[in-house]
Amino acid sequence: MTDQILSSIEALNKLFLAGPFGSGKTTLALARIRWLLRRERTRGDDILVLTAQRTLAEPYVRALRGGEIPAGPPVRITTFAGLARQSVELYWPLLASVAGLADPRREPTFLNLETSQYHMARFVDEALERGDFDGVRVERNRIISQVLDNLNKAALQGFTIDEAYQRLELAVPAGDQRTARLNALRAAQQISHAFRQLCLQATLIDFSLQVELFNRHVLTNEWSRTHLFRSHRHLIFDNVEEDTISAQRLALQWLPHLESALLISDDDAGFRVFLGADPQGVAELAAACDAQLRLAESRVMSPAIVGLTGRISRSLGRARPSPVAQGNGQSADENPMIIPGAGFRFYPQMINWAVGEIARLVQREGASPGEIVLLAPFVSDALRFSLQRGL
Repeated sequence: MTDQILSSIEALNKLFLAGPFGSGKTTLALARIRWLLRRERTRGDDILVLTAQRTLAEPYVRALRGGEIPAGPPVRITTFAGLARQSVELYWPLLASVAGLADPRREPTFLNLETSQYHMARFVDEALERGDFDGVRVERNRIISQVLDNLNKAALQGFTIDEAYQRLELAVPAGDQRTARLNALRAAQQISHAFRQLCLQATLIDFSLQVELFNRHVLTNEWSRTHLFRSHRHLIFDNVEEDTISAQRLALQWLPHLESALLISDDDAGFRVFLGADPQGVAELAAACDAQLRLAESRVMSPAIVGLTGRISRSLGRARPSPVAQGNGQSADENPMIIPGAGFRFYPQMINWAVGEIARLVQREGASPGEIVLLAPFVSDALRFSLQRGL
């Protein structure tokens, strides 16, 4: 890591940092934090480290526990969800009177995933008894989890319940099952409203209501917004491409009030799209910073992985230069990539095809199993089990 890059990180107040996986972005962020703590004598609680999920914060947690960190208040490391939860608790006296609660004097009860499913179940059971979901084949537990997921993603995207389901209805394709699917969505919409009414009546704060209270009240109330934005003077926002639009909007609002900010994006990431991530919002965050810095070299990827990355991009019609591995710019041998010529109607057909292709490579072409990579966008436990059984 060059002194020039480190000096840029230290000197620039609002910096957007991007690069491929393993290029040293998080290492630079930790160097920035150490510089603030040691050289600038910044209090630890004046620094906020924001990550998309707690697992991504592990490098910061480990590094900032070391003995070389100056004594004093610790650096605050959290996620958008954690920040929203703590803010709703802290500013509850300001929120209770404007949140539409039946009894604003009542203390809130925060629900986790399990308790949210417990309270949601009664409304799903009533809908099943009425036959609202007879037109589709969906298990009871799947309905409960899916309705909660719809509520959570709607809140993170800034949609009301009705706006979210209007969009879901537009996504229903034409065909024999269209009417049944529309009826199921409208039943889910009614369940969502009934669940939200229960939360307001009993002062139960599930994740979706927690996010709405934070976005629509904490960030719009002049006193709570000002207090929140003054609580930290320096921001490290890592993996911005993996976070939601709510987290990115928070960073955009917070930037003008900060003394310094380091926003970090991983090229070609955004893997949490199915969980609400908004990779497209990265460009707006970059434009809001004073300067942008890009790291070109990956310091951990082997030449074989670099070559595989390039071949995957070309096979998807996205040919571009692959990140260069430190110490070796050569790609691996151009081994063939096998992609099915047509889609599969059923999931097991896809698994059987993949297993058959691997068997052919090993048994007929003499390929070593260690030379074969099986790629999937998401590897669930069920997919892993099916592949292991087939192989």
